[in-house]
Amino acid sequence: MEYRQVSEYQTSLLESKREHVIKNWIILGLILAFIASIGLSFYLAKTMNIKIDPAMPRSVTMTRGEVSPIYVFSFAERTISKVYRWKSDGMKDYKANIELLSNYITPICKKYLLEDADYRFKTGELTNRVRRIDPAQTKRINELVISNPPNSWDVRVQYDLYETMNGLSIKEDRYYWDVRVIKDNSDVGLNQYGLLLDCPFLSNTPKKINQEVKAK
Repeated sequence: MEYRQVSEYQTSLLESKREHVIKNWIILGLILAFIASIGLSFYLAKTMNIKIDPAMPRSVTMTRGEVSPIYVFSFAERTISKVYRWKSDGMKDYKANIELLSNYITPICKKYLLEDADYRFKTGELTNRVRRIDPAQTKRINELVISNPPNSWDVRVQYDLYETMNGLSIKEDRYYWDVRVIKDNSDVGLNQYGLLLDCPFLSNTPKKINQEVKAK
């Protein structure tokens, strides 16, 4: 009887030790999983796969804080096209576009563009003027974006312009703008790109490219 009690005690002690070992392994596993998740987080923080917006069909891998030339070019191309696309009447659309893009252009650029709109208004250039502006990239993006460390880029954007005035076609040509983009993360709530278009543009007026453009 006394031997049986000792045997039961030893069995209970072994089971208790076994449970303790299992618990230790579980805790160790959780600690290792936690460490692995921290390591993964640091890796993802340094290297991110970002889907470029707007209208870029592929993703770009970059290190933390890096701004890809594709990202800069895409921003410049989209912003310029939105400023200079006049859907119904340049008299109304030009200034409306500038106001709509206030968070994506520098204050100096906004002033510059509004003054340009006022000048065109006085000369009658914008009345009943409709413009379609289509991107016409012909070179590799790395050839169109020049970095000016630490926080700006010179960008050449190229478009096919189709214009009518009072319903009559007045322009079907290819042009390019040389513009400057600067980095600005001061208010990501209003500007998710962290970039601003600066003015005056490096080329004050768009430069015509000697190439015939056929209406699409």
